[in-house]
Amino acid sequence: MLKEKIIAEALRLGFSFIGFSKPWQTPHFPQFESWIKAGNHDGLDYLGKKYVLDARNQPAILLNNAGTVITLGISYQKPAGLEDYRNPNDKRYGLLAGYACLPDYHRLMKEKSKELIGFLSLTQNSPVKTKFFVDSGPVMEKDFAYLSGLGWIGKNSLFFSPGYGSFCLLGCLFADIELPADKPDDTDLCGNCEQCIQACPTGAINNNRTINTSQCISYLTTSHKGVFPFELRHQVGNKVFGCDVCQNVCPLNSDLPKSNYQNIGIKPILKNKINLLYELSFSEKEYIAKYSKTPVAKLPYELFLRNLIIAIGNSCAGVFFDPLSKLILCHPSPVIRGTSAWALAAIALDRSKDLLINAMKQETEVEVRNEIESILRYSR
Repeated sequence: MLKEKIIAEALRLGFSFIGFSKPWQTPHFPQFESWIKAGNHDGLDYLGKKYVLDARNQPAILLNNAGTVITLGISYQKPAGLEDYRNPNDKRYGLLAGYACLPDYHRLMKEKSKELIGFLSLTQNSPVKTKFFVDSGPVMEKDFAYLSGLGWIGKNSLFFSPGYGSFCLLGCLFADIELPADKPDDTDLCGNCEQCIQACPTGAINNNRTINTSQCISYLTTSHKGVFPFELRHQVGNKVFGCDVCQNVCPLNSDLPKSNYQNIGIKPILKNKINLLYELSFSEKEYIAKYSKTPVAKLPYELFLRNLIIAIGNSCAGVFFDPLSKLILCHPSPVIRGTSAWALAAIALDRSKDLLINAMKQETEVEVRNEIESILRYSR
């Protein structure tokens, strides 16, 4: 009866689903350990720290007398009108990932978890000791969700919930009370489908349901610091923050129900399409003013500007010549100056590409043909 009351309260608070498990080592920890040893976490070095490995090996150490892990999920609506990353219909626009258009889910889930913790304490007639984790601690949220029978981990490494697909957010509440654990559900609707693997612009999805972070557009545009990898810039297309390609092509993500964010009383506060030229003119103050309440705000202004410029370079639109030239000459950041130079070269190359191709066909000198081929291959 207590579990039923907790479930009802969680759903009343706006969570989409809830499950229960024990604070034991989760079934995919050995795979995580192998993933770390293989170096697939490049850029997310904290995942290889001893305290993270220890906590994922023995989750109970995260809370004294932990008896239960309550996994909570919130679905969010798939953004409408997403454009093909390979062929944007309007070159003036860049794209934000769907979750980036919503109020910061870290704050949202923490606020709602506090209400649920208060409810737990009422049921026990005394304070319940808890710790809540959402993307901020050494917890394998997807694995606890799987262990709680809430769904499965898909081939794109994202968690899939039946009825909600992969457009959902997870958090784990450790509590010092004993509740019966749910049973894992071995249902896996991915089957033989590999559309997510085939569609990934950079080939970042491994064939064992893990990701090579150093190639993942979502990681590169939200967490990678400094110079953006040269060889991956063109594959980014018009992505500015995050990437939904592997989710958008998934058949299981079609015809999803309306997001229950409406039940929580929160709606998307941004559109997923942004005007590249307009945002390029933003000062840091204007950037903060627009994005401060969203997940985008975790990205420093300089890196957001870097991402904008890469999308601009991939647009091949001449309207960006003047603002890029000014950035090359005047911006204090070498990252921005260098990225602007790349983008300007990419736009110029696109405008003269046909001429170069024809010249290469007619050229008799091998060295000259090779030089032109190198420009075509590496300048974008």
